[in-house]
Amino acid sequence: TLEGHATNCPKTDEGCAIKVTNTGTEGFRFRVYITPYVVSGENNELTFDEEKSTAYTQISRWITVQNANGEYVAEAEFALQPGESRVIPYRVAIPTDIPGGSQYAVIWAQIMNDSEFKGGIETVGRAGAVITGRSSGDSNEAAEITDIDFTRFAFSGPMHSGATVRNVGNTDFVVKYSYTARTLFGKEMYTSGDKTTAAYPGTEYHIATDWEETPFMGIFQAEFKISAAGEEKVE
Repeated sequence: TLEGHATNCPKTDEGCAIKVTNTGTEGFRFRVYITPYVVSGENNELTFDEEKSTAYTQISRWITVQNANGEYVAEAEFALQPGESRVIPYRVAIPTDIPGGSQYAVIWAQIMNDSEFKGGIETVGRAGAVITGRSSGDSNEAAEITDIDFTRFAFSGPMHSGATVRNVGNTDFVVKYSYTARTLFGKEMYTSGDKTTAAYPGTEYHIATDWEETPFMGIFQAEFKISAAGEEKVE
């Protein structure tokens, strides 16, 4: 069980807790609750539905928050006046059969509308704190880099480079890639700089760079470099 300032809680003043501040000009009531943090697709689309929970979002079921009576519950309600803040501790009760790899959840603070709703459009404000954890045992950070390709000859148009990176492990990592073109004498003509994308377990990503404003004519030395989860490919 993680709570307070346990070793594996965040290294902040609050530890395993979130801090909610009313930055507005009116008081409000709000509720605090937990949902999965589900990432899917190569564009890392986010959803927070329990129905779409995966093996990597089970931590949302292990977290409870401390209510005003000091009890740890699945959902709690509080009130804040303008300028006030409240620190709300949370507890993570980790089962013995935790799956290997990373875990993701969100703790939300959502303003409650106390007025009677009479139809039309209602806007509800909420802010979320993303909670991430990693199993100390069976974590596997692994990537496959395939389909490396870049334009080798062209009469006109941009010079393209791309590759496919698949996260075949059970934890997230950052994919870093860059494209650089130099003259045959070593003068740098173009560089994309280091680009990055977050790669989540079980997802395939198609990364690409384009040298748009190429010279009218030339012969160049081009380098396309990709690194992910300890793997590096250079073409």
